[in-house]
Amino acid sequence: MANLFARGVHAAWLASLRRPTNRFLSAIRDPEKAQTRKLHALLARHTDTAYGREHGFERVATPAQWQAQVPISSPTSMEPWFKRIAEGDLQVLTRDPVLMLEPTTGTSDAVRLIPYTQSLVDELMAATGPWLFEIYRQWPQLLGTRSFWSASNAPRACGTSPGGIPIGTQD
Repeated sequence: MANLFARGVHAAWLASLRRPTNRFLSAIRDPEKAQTRKLHALLARHTDTAYGREHGFERVATPAQWQAQVPISSPTSMEPWFKRIAEGDLQVLTRDPVLMLEPTTGTSDAVRLIPYTQSLVDELMAATGPWLFEIYRQWPQLLGTRSFWSASNAPRACGTSPGGIPIGTQD
């Protein structure tokens, strides 16, 4: 009985992933169009941020203009922006409220506090949903089984930044 319930829950969850999977499949049919549409959406939302003003987002209309206008970034070049956010400065990289700062490091770098917004979480789900949907489509025998999926670091010590933003995930 429990297995039937688990299969039902899995099936309902997979049904919820069908729309993002269809959007992904549509985007890969014409990636240039999808990327241009995504660029325009991002520019519309973030032109009036500190980063957008400094890098002239208002003068960008095409991917080629983006490439010419906005420098390639690295974790090191983004550090001052992340620090401003941690200190409580608003609308630095995004107009969206920062939900938390996630501590992360590269292989040899110092800890950085990466800002997480709801739109970032939504983008992560939009990326992982089609992947998980395809796993279960290819291996339907997994329906109703127990599994654990993690695409993140394990939760670390929590606290708050000098600007009062929570540090670390709660789950």
